[in-house]
Amino acid sequence: MFENSPIVSATPGTPPEGIAIDVIRWVAEQEGWQVTYVPDSFDNLLVRLDRGDIDLLTGIAYSDERAQRFQLSSQSLIGNWGMVFRHAEARIDSLPDIKGKRVALMRGSTHSQALIELAARFDAPFTPVYVDTYPQVLQAIVERRADAGVVNRVFASLHAHEPDLVVTGIVFNPIFVHYAAPKQARPALLAALDRHLAALKADTRSAYYDSLRHWLEAGSADRTPRWLPWAAAAAGSLLVLALAVAGFLRHQVQRQTGELQRRAGLLQSEIEQREQVEAHLNQIAYFDALTRLPNREGFRIALNETLADMQGSDERLALLFIDVDRLKNVNDGLGHGAGDLMLQQIAVRLQSVLRAHDHLSRFGGDEFVVIVSEIGESLDAELVATRLLQSLAAPIDIGSTQVYSSASIGIALYPDDADSVETLIKHADTAMYQAKGQGGNRFRSYHAQQTARVVERLTLDTR
Repeated sequence: MFENSPIVSATPGTPPEGIAIDVIRWVAEQEGWQVTYVPDSFDNLLVRLDRGDIDLLTGIAYSDERAQRFQLSSQSLIGNWGMVFRHAEARIDSLPDIKGKRVALMRGSTHSQALIELAARFDAPFTPVYVDTYPQVLQAIVERRADAGVVNRVFASLHAHEPDLVVTGIVFNPIFVHYAAPKQARPALLAALDRHLAALKADTRSAYYDSLRHWLEAGSADRTPRWLPWAAAAAGSLLVLALAVAGFLRHQVQRQTGELQRRAGLLQSEIEQREQVEAHLNQIAYFDALTRLPNREGFRIALNETLADMQGSDERLALLFIDVDRLKNVNDGLGHGAGDLMLQQIAVRLQSVLRAHDHLSRFGGDEFVVIVSEIGESLDAELVATRLLQSLAAPIDIGSTQVYSSASIGIALYPDDADSVETLIKHADTAMYQAKGQGGNRFRSYHAQQTARVVERLTLDTR
């Protein structure tokens, strides 16, 4: 764990705490786990996770690179995004204003890298000042070692009113926060965590929401009113003023109660907004904007979940890798807008011939993938591929123009052809290229000789 309050607080000499820790403790109690907490800097923890020195890392933001490098929980802990604080005397209100400024960045944070890339696109390069934690980001700003700094929005919500610090309007990089395990780890740990976290998030009275209420309230209810010692002293020393003091206290308690009720209302609003933002971020992170289908990452999550459900059973699964034939001709002849319309209609047609529990995703560009579960024979997958090809047989109307499309489909079976996600995808892709090499508008099933031929062809091509 690393210092990233209120998601996780790892201050040396104090017990770990935070939203991520509350969830871990609850799941550990249900599962009978013995948990040892290992505090370190975020960069060091990533290295230790790579080596398998730790079993779980709390509070890691999703990125494609991390999804390839580690196993990430399917359930997110919380939605988040990057925000920029500035010093009260610094003139930074929008992204172009950071050009030439010193900006404090937490090492290893996805928000840090995202701001560097965003600033480059807007021709607003800045001088990074690297630190290890978000509190150190704010400290660098206050001490004027940096003009501004990047933190996440959950951390920002607790520090928005600190002296010398101003929240800017620079908001970027929407992400989800997950738990991570080593790539080579058994999936049982994350599977149990996902199962419990999904149940907790579905119940607004659960320990998960209790934790959100506790941490996002930021301890406002614990602050002692400044008037209380004076009022107590006056009541003890001046009996004649007892009634007046009592009335004064009642008034102040009522005011404080009203303030707490107001804060409770704000907290409830924060939870509702968080749920809305998380739903929106989920749409951005896991769904394709053009076709509204799950995207590559959404597909990987669905495939991992399906394979996890199959563990210990004799079930089989087919992966169909689909490449749309001649989409480039449509883009070149009618424009990319026409190509986008064609992809949208193809997505609808493909979906229309699948069963409710089959999973269609857009893998990227002109590629789609279908997860076909609960199959008995390889023939079952071939029948699905036949229906998919038939769905594309009729012409597609794009404005006043009719265009014809077809597809090349590769089929790979689990566990017959592969024992891992990456190998299954690779083999389905290999079979798809064989179908395309034979003229398209057909499907081919994977067999080991195809891989040998692909390697041989690549060897000849590079001589």
